[in-house]
Amino acid sequence: MAKREEKAGIILRRTYLKIHNIICDRIEQITGQRPKDYKKMDTRVLIRFFNGLERKQMDGFEFMTYVLSTLIVEQALPNTNHRSTLSFVAVWLDTAGFGFKFELEKHDRRMTQYILDSKVIIENRGTDKRYRVNHLKITREFLMEFLGKAQSGRLGSISSILLITSFSDSSKDFGFLTDGSDMNDE
Repeated sequence: MAKREEKAGIILRRTYLKIHNIICDRIEQITGQRPKDYKKMDTRVLIRFFNGLERKQMDGFEFMTYVLSTLIVEQALPNTNHRSTLSFVAVWLDTAGFGFKFELEKHDRRMTQYILDSKVIIENRGTDKRYRVNHLKITREFLMEFLGKAQSGRLGSISSILLITSFSDSSKDFGFLTDGSDMNDE
């Protein structure tokens, strides 16, 4: 694997984990309790996923659909997989100039319905051999509706490599993600 791929994968993974920690901190501020861990974090899944992203040669819309769907389906975090992944994709798309906003405290109808539909698919994965395909389908439909046809088309004209490179290069500028702490997730 090329050094640039490793670097981008590490930056993306650490950004994702940092956003997950911010979500957990915010939930604790709101509710007075940290979210319950439903399982142990699967760091190996995250390393494999993020280190393999640069090998995904697809248009930007399909790529972001893949990122959102796969991270949610993999359920690698101990909790808040939907909220963390939606926040991560929102930051990524916002950085790329697309109007995707995710607010922890309130969701619009489309966001709420996507989360509910997604959870049903994930809960049925033991009996549904096509759960990954089905989840990718609802994620594609959600992103298309949420971004709109023009934004989705514009995103589709950008390569996945450009999205990865620009986001990993600009992630050092995210003040809310850089509080000086080390994300020792290896």
